[in-house]
Amino acid sequence: MKRYLIYFFCGFFILSIQAQELRLVLAVPAQVAWTDTGLEVEEGEEFIFEARGTISLQTGNPEGLCGPEGLDLKTMQQPMAEERLGMLLGKVARLISVEIDPQTKEDKRIEEVRLFAIGRERQVKMPFKGRLYLGINENVVEDNSGEFLVVIRKLSKDLGRKTGEKEKKND
Repeated sequence: MKRYLIYFFCGFFILSIQAQELRLVLAVPAQVAWTDTGLEVEEGEEFIFEARGTISLQTGNPEGLCGPEGLDLKTMQQPMAEERLGMLLGKVARLISVEIDPQTKEDKRIEEVRLFAIGRERQVKMPFKGRLYLGINENVVEDNSGEFLVVIRKLSKDLGRKTGEKEKKND
């Protein structure tokens, strides 16, 4: 009986490690439009995002305080108009080309972009291969303050079932 319990607990522990290939903790400042996570993602990969913290969408305005779910307010002038103002968002960007602006002589990145809502917690399947960014659902970020602390966990591809199911099959 003891061997079975040890095997059961060891099996559960091993599955837990396999289910979480990557874990990253990242601060997402409210006064930056998009924060680069440093992660290159592949189409179909699944990530779990968990966020906490409080930001101000207008420094000094007590009504502008919100958590990762944002304020109960929507405007047409935010990255995702259908989502709450100030909500934590994700973005996957795939580089198409780099052009030189004739006026400024600076590089201009042409990208395909897909946005998705995160809020406090969400599991998301990546829409395509690209770079992962996190940001706030607001276009005017210069007067913001505070930050969200976000834990990002990548799930393994073979995790199509709950962790405990494999042990039941081995009984």
